[in-house]
Amino acid sequence: MTALHAFDRLRAQRLAEASKPFAARGATLKRCPNCLLADQYCLCQERQPIITRHEFVLLMHRNEVFKPSNSGRLIADIFPQNCHAFCWRRPSAPEGFDAVVRSGRCKPLLVFPERNKESARTVLASLDGEVKYCFIFLDGTWKQASRMFHLSAWLQDLDCLHLDALQPSQYLARKSHTAHGLATAEAAIHCLDLAGDDRQAQHLQHYFALFNRRYSNFRSGGREIEEVL
Repeated sequence: MTALHAFDRLRAQRLAEASKPFAARGATLKRCPNCLLADQYCLCQERQPIITRHEFVLLMHRNEVFKPSNSGRLIADIFPQNCHAFCWRRPSAPEGFDAVVRSGRCKPLLVFPERNKESARTVLASLDGEVKYCFIFLDGTWKQASRMFHLSAWLQDLDCLHLDALQPSQYLARKSHTAHGLATAEAAIHCLDLAGDDRQAQHLQHYFALFNRRYSNFRSGGREIEEVL
């Protein structure tokens, strides 16, 4: 059995807290309980975790943890020792968030592709290869991520990293209406590239490509789970 990581634990917590049954389209389809893909497309045996010097934080919309189309969990699959997952809350940071992000071990960067118009906020477009970073991703639909970004007063003191997508997203599970519509895993790959961690970026890229291919095959033969609870 694959060891549980931060995303798995967050999903289990959300299931335990849910006030309504898990209701989804394609409920009769046999799925892997871990990767949520149909059994014949299960991705779990392809996980090959590696170490990186950087930290990753998935700050997730509460419904995102139930979606098999979510790519943020791929980061946790590949970097289980370095990835943390929290559900976003508007009033204040979720419990444990500050302990990770403001620990002083790494420089925290909020990764969001929208150009910040507030002059008080520092927006970076490049990284120092000698620095250890904590990359924070707002994980949800683009509309949800934008709302999370603008409504979180407790994130306003963090520097931002702007990613210029040099090519269109390869993400087949969802289509974005924005020109910078990268999947969360794709954004993490770009971050690793910018930080000079080429081997880790390529490893995650390979895993993402495999997920993308299998999810596309799965989707053509069945229905995905989307909005729940």
